[in-house]
Amino acid sequence: MYTPAPGYKWNAVLVILRAGDEILLLKRKKQPNQDLFVPPGGKVEPYERPRDAAARECEEETGFRPPVLHFLGVISESSPTQYNWSTFVYWADSERFAPPPLDEGELAWIRIAEASPIPAPVTAQPLT
Repeated sequence: MYTPAPGYKWNAVLVILRAGDEILLLKRKKQPNQDLFVPPGGKVEPYERPRDAAARECEEETGFRPPVLHFLGVISESSPTQYNWSTFVYWADSERFAPPPLDEGELAWIRIAEASPIPAPVTAQPLT
C-alpha cells in the first residue's frame, strides 16, 4: 500500500450508492471512523485517477462496479499531527442488492430520510 511522505495529502474516494430512497453505508469495525457509518471508498493509488479509484473501491467493497459515476465534490481534512486528506466524493445509481460481508465492517441499505441521525464522521454531518 502506498504511504505519502509526512506532510503530503492522502487522496481518497467515497461512493454514495443510491437505490431508490436508500443509500448503501458501511458501519466500520475499526479505525478510522470505528462504529460510524460511511459510504464505500478507500485510497487512490499512485497515478490512478480519482474516478477510476472510486469505481475500483466500490467494486472491491460492494461487488458492484457503477457504470456511471457523478462527481459531487472534494472534502479536505487537515490536522497538524493526525491526518491530511483530500477525499473525492461521487454518487451512482444502483439496483438494491444483498451486500457482501466485509472485514472492514457491515454494509447496510439505509433509507435516506433516516440517514441523518445515524452516527457518522464529523465531515458527513450537516453544518449548524
